[in-house]
Amino acid sequence: MKIAVIGSGDVGGALGKGWEKQGHSARFGVRDKSDPKPAALLQEAGSNAQAAGMKEAAQSTEVVLLATLWPATQEAIRSAGNLAGILLDCTNPLKPDLPLEIGHTTSGAEQVDGWAKGAGGKVFNTTGSNNMENSSYPGGLVTMFHCGDDARAKSAPGNWPPTWDSKPSTLEESR
Repeated sequence: MKIAVIGSGDVGGALGKGWEKQGHSARFGVRDKSDPKPAALLQEAGSNAQAAGMKEAAQSTEVVLLATLWPATQEAIRSAGNLAGILLDCTNPLKPDLPLEIGHTTSGAEQVDGWAKGAGGKVFNTTGSNNMENSSYPGGLVTMFHCGDDARAKSAPGNWPPTWDSKPSTLEESR
């Protein structure tokens, strides 16, 4: 499956590398393809991984994973253009110093849904990238939540953690 990963930071990198290891094709949507950070990520990710502009990445895939810092999220969605694939949102509406930007009267999922005109739901936003890289714990499986009402998103292969054992848990509402 072709999966666009909008964002090449810790979370986007961990998930994209994981999907590459599973045999999927990760296309990282980045602001600047000449930036050394995405180039290093591509070397780690595998031979099918690519970097592209956000619009190019998002337009050519079946699933789009949004893995940006909150202050960059609206612009990333705008830059990606009309999203034809399933959008999986793993952002958190946090300011740089970590308090909530929104979430007191509306949710980050609702905001992304409005900007993207129909996001598939929230995923991968309740744990850190360290658990995405390595989820082997003696006490059991890491639980990964999916919250939303888009049936396509819930059934997408890109929906659940790519390379580790986990216990998926689906919630029906995004608020």
